[in-house]
Amino acid sequence: MGAGGEPALTITNTGNYNNEGTGSGCGDGGNGIFIYAGGSGNTHEYCDISHNKLHDNAKSGFWTKMMLSKSNITNNEVWGNGDGAGITDDVQGGIILRCKKSSNNIIADNNVSNNVGTDAGYGIYVGGCNNIIRNNTVV
Repeated sequence: MGAGGEPALTITNTGNYNNEGTGSGCGDGGNGIFIYAGGSGNTHEYCDISHNKLHDNAKSGFWTKMMLSKSNITNNEVWGNGDGAGITDDVQGGIILRCKKSSNNIIADNNVSNNVGTDAGYGIYVGGCNNIIRNNTVV
């Protein structure tokens, strides 16, 4: 659970794969799980994303834009993402917190492997600060 209360969004025990998309925008498709975060004012989502299998998605296994904060991304298996034709974003791969205001999250105990991209494939990419990243296996 994120620091601050019960999760407003919980995604657990899913299998998200083979999602296609094109383009370079943060909101473009091709993600296993996509969250448009950033509530109004001081509202935070407190998301719990755990125990999911995210693989073979065109852009990323997990992608968030717009200030995800105080959330947990834990115990996920994320592989083979970011190799979709037509994806032109320069960030693609496994677990992507794209926004520079993605802060105060916990990314832990994930198994992230074989995520590629056109220019660079990231296992875990975090655009913000004050995030805890621990005990992940990234290949």
